[in-house]
Amino acid sequence: MRKIFLITAIILLLSSCGFRRDNPLDPENNENDFDAPAKVTNLTGESFIGKIILKWDEISGSNGYHVYRSKVHNGAYELINNLDDDGYPILIDPVVPIEYENSTNNISPGWYYYKVSACIIVDPDLPPLEGELSELLQILVQ
Repeated sequence: MRKIFLITAIILLLSSCGFRRDNPLDPENNENDFDAPAKVTNLTGESFIGKIILKWDEISGSNGYHVYRSKVHNGAYELINNLDDDGYPILIDPVVPIEYENSTNNISPGWYYYKVSACIIVDPDLPPLEGELSELLQILVQ
């Protein structure tokens, strides 16, 4: 009796397993492979009274950038891009030279720490695919 049960269980198990696997992140099984954008390089900045100007090298193929800021060197970084109507961060346009003015986000005297990432839009209904964060940029506002 045990042998029959064991053989039946094995047959059911093997017959229910197929070779094809579905990807829950791509249910339509699109063959598109998207690589994340390259890491942002040469992040520099200047501080002025009440604002900070950031600049970095353009990343070819990116649709825009995310800018992150922290008031603590090893603290949590906050995305400071403005948000669209759906709550997604608005990408900073990939214009040359790449520049971002941080003046509307409570700039007061002290140290600020920034990181930037390049993004590409894979699906307009989803958040962008984000690349690796740049090296840390530390700026003192007086």
